[in-house]
Amino acid sequence: MSNFEQETLPHSKRLKEIDLKEIFSVLKRYYVSILIFTLFGSALCYWYSIEHQPKPSYQASTRVLISSNGPQNDASTLSTLMVMFTDPNVLSNVSNHIMSKRSPNVLSNEISVTNINDSQIIDLRVSDSDPYLVREIANTEVSVFKDEVARVLNFKNVRQLSPAEVESVNNGMNHKLILYGGVAGLILGICLAFLRNSMDESIRTEKELEVLLQLPVVGSITKMTKSTSEKAKNKSQRQRFLVERRDPLSSRLEEETEKRKQLNERNILQERQTQARHDYL
Repeated sequence: MSNFEQETLPHSKRLKEIDLKEIFSVLKRYYVSILIFTLFGSALCYWYSIEHQPKPSYQASTRVLISSNGPQNDASTLSTLMVMFTDPNVLSNVSNHIMSKRSPNVLSNEISVTNINDSQIIDLRVSDSDPYLVREIANTEVSVFKDEVARVLNFKNVRQLSPAEVESVNNGMNHKLILYGGVAGLILGICLAFLRNSMDESIRTEKELEVLLQLPVVGSITKMTKSTSEKAKNKSQRQRFLVERRDPLSSRLEEETEKRKQLNERNILQERQTQARHDYL
C-alpha cells in the first residue's frame, strides 16, 4: 500500500463516521423543509379522509320475546319466526308504514336477527345512516311482524321487551390516517434533508476544511452583520465611558493633548500662509 493511500485511509474513515452533532445540525438547518413536509402529509391525508369519509352509520337494537305453545315446538317455532322477520311481505309492509322508497331487498340487508343463547329472546338490529329512520324501522318491524305472524301462523305470543335504542357505529374521520400521513411526511422530509446535505459541496465547518486541505485551522473570521457591528460599537463606547469614569485625569490629559495638537496645526497653517505672502511679494 502506497504512502498516499495510508494517509488518506484514516480521513476516509473519519468521513464515514456518524457524527451526532452533524446529524442535529442538518436537522436544524433544514427544519423548515421537514416541518413543511410533515404538515403537507397530514393535510393531504386529512383531505383524503374528508373526501372519502364513509357516511355516518347508526344502529338501532331491540329485543323480542317469543313464547311457544309447547316445549317440543320451541326450536322449529323459533326458526320459522326468525325467517319471518326478513320475509318480503313483512318488509314491504314496513316500507309502506315508514313511507320510504326502500325496497324489501335493501331493508333485508339492513336488518339482522339473532337468537340470544338459544333462548326465546330474539335480538333485532337495524343499521342505517339516518338515526331517526333507523329507530322507526326497528319499532315498525316488530309491530308489522306481530301482525303478520298472527295472521299467517295464528301465533300471538310475541312481545317487544323494550323500544329500540340508537347508537353510533361509525361516525367521524379516520384520525389514524392523518397520523400516518404526518409520520410519512416527517420521514420524507428528513430523508430529503440528508439528501440535500450530501449534495451540498460547500464547506461549513472547520473540520471539513481540515479534512479537505490536510492542514490545521489556525484561526477564523466571524461573519460581521449589521447587528454584530452595532453591538461592537456600543461595546466600545461603553468601555470608553467606563475608562473615563474610572480615570478622569487621563481623560483631561487626552483633551489637553488634543487641543495642543489642534493649536499647533493652526500655527503651522498660519506660518505657511505668511511665507506664501512673503514669497509673492
